[in-house]
Amino acid sequence: RSKHYHATHYKYAKYGITKEWFDSQYHNGCSICGTSFSISKCHIDHDHHTGIVRGLLCELCNKGLGQFRDSILYLQSAIDYLKGNKRCT
Repeated sequence: RSKHYHATHYKYAKYGITKEWFDSQYHNGCSICGTSFSISKCHIDHDHHTGIVRGLLCELCNKGLGQFRDSILYLQSAIDYLKGNKRCT
């Protein structure tokens, strides 16, 4: 299908969201870091098991969640690591 169709219909139907919801969230920027989508590509983040949309993410935050396999345990472990990690000098 055309890029126009994808931009105006497909992504909303695929994720079960409305254009109005998307537009209202888009202007807030990334749901994690707040980066404006004029700077970064916008990704519709969703739970891969339920399909429920969680929010809109910038490219880096979307990739970050993917690298941690959407695991709260892995993310908490990374937080704990960062809090406790001291520079080796």
